[in-house]
Amino acid sequence: MTISEKDLYEAAPLAFELWMEETNAQMPEEEHVFSKRFERKMNKLIRDQRRTPRMRKVVKWSKVASVAAAVVLAALGLFVVPVNADKEHLIDVVIKHYGSYINYIYTSDEEYDGDFGTVTIGYIPERMKEVSRNFDGESSYTVTYEDASKNYLNIYITLIDDNTYVNSLFSAADAKVYTVSINGSEATMINSYAADGFVGLTWADEPYHIEIVGFITPEEAIDIAESIEITE
Repeated sequence: MTISEKDLYEAAPLAFELWMEETNAQMPEEEHVFSKRFERKMNKLIRDQRRTPRMRKVVKWSKVASVAAAVVLAALGLFVVPVNADKEHLIDVVIKHYGSYINYIYTSDEEYDGDFGTVTIGYIPERMKEVSRNFDGESSYTVTYEDASKNYLNIYITLIDDNTYVNSLFSAADAKVYTVSINGSEATMINSYAADGFVGLTWADEPYHIEIVGFITPEEAIDIAESIEITE
């Protein structure tokens, strides 16, 4: 019997569900107090579930593929990890490559004692209408827009300090990946607009990480990014 790559991809979600069911069945029931860091990550996951069915499918398969690639690469010792070692900055950026996927991890060892500022977004394409806005009162701010065809646009803004980090995973299979300047900060553009209409833009604007993802043009993403202001 020959097992193809397609067979592995189709079986991966079922195998994961069966493993989770077995694991949960063996775990004792007990109350647990979760850390603030964990709660922030879960809140972000919950917000991500508001994505369109089309994007949830993309995210599901990208995570399955990245996890599988991570296991293989870890076993082979093939992680490629360029690190921003400029310690004058609050935020450090680690980039990991998993085959055709790129993972950007924004972290900091520094404590930030200020409050989350006031966010102003000066430009949004006219076809996009706001459908939700969420702020956890501490470090995470998200706005979601949709057009008439349910194509979405998400803007994530996270305050990064020693208690917070951001993990951004993108597929680069059909994308052009390059850097652009956003108000003096270096940003990474993940541009697969020609393939599927999707664009991602991610960067650090001390002490924040800002990410724009959705079905917009690269030019619109830059215009949105340059219009974002965060004031104390």
